[in-house]
Amino acid sequence: MEQHQWPRRYSNWTPLGPESNSNKLDGGVPASYTTVHYRNEAEATDAGQIQLSYLQMQNLSGVSNICGAGVRFGTPTWVAGSWTNTTPTYFSSTTQAQSTARSDFPLETTTNLDGFMVGARGKFSCLAILVASASAHGGAAPVRELTYTTAVGWSTLSGTFVGPPTGENYATGETLVWFTKPADWAIGSDTIHATSMPANYYWIRVRATQAPSTVTGVASSLTVHDLPFTISAIANNIIYEPNFGGMYYPLNEYGECFVSAWATASAANTLTAIVRGRG
Repeated sequence: MEQHQWPRRYSNWTPLGPESNSNKLDGGVPASYTTVHYRNEAEATDAGQIQLSYLQMQNLSGVSNICGAGVRFGTPTWVAGSWTNTTPTYFSSTTQAQSTARSDFPLETTTNLDGFMVGARGKFSCLAILVASASAHGGAAPVRELTYTTAVGWSTLSGTFVGPPTGENYATGETLVWFTKPADWAIGSDTIHATSMPANYYWIRVRATQAPSTVTGVASSLTVHDLPFTISAIANNIIYEPNFGGMYYPLNEYGECFVSAWATASAANTLTAIVRGRG
């Protein structure tokens, strides 16, 4: 009989919940596992995989909500830095974005069209940003845009669930940038998109088309997520329970943890799931 040798085995199925998550997602802290629901036992430093066979999310925030579930990417699989529009150039600040040091990752400058960029090995759909220093303006309110890399340049991203703060300032705490993955998303190139851009990453750029005039937003850290199970409007006290048809769903291969996300955070929101990881 032929035997197949797999490099890593899957663990037993693990039931979760009902569990709450008082953050919007994971707090935007890559080194924390406090509010993730499941950590892949392999603790892979590159690419892992988590499978999902059951999911139920109940909105108990008191208001209509956006909810989602999926994985957080491991830190070796993504990079981040600043975008300087006049060059245009990418300046790496990955260490700052992945550390817990306070106020060391600038989100923008007072110059219009500057901002920040995040690139990941695989396609993702949400950033959780831990804002440490809020932005402020003395004149026109800031306006920001979200773009992504295509084969020919940058394109404006449509279909956002929660976009970058537009017409308002960054506020301290966890801010989500949550969107639908575009069909024509392509790997970025330093000859097309930005000088000094690392190769083999899918990129999202958040920049201020109308920059805050007084104080710019600064983050302590951020995290990268893929949330394939997202529902854009769930009423209070309503349950989201997708049908798996008796099968299981393999989540993004770069995921190290299973997570839930809520546009409106509440300790009353709950998640119940059955997952397993490859070890």
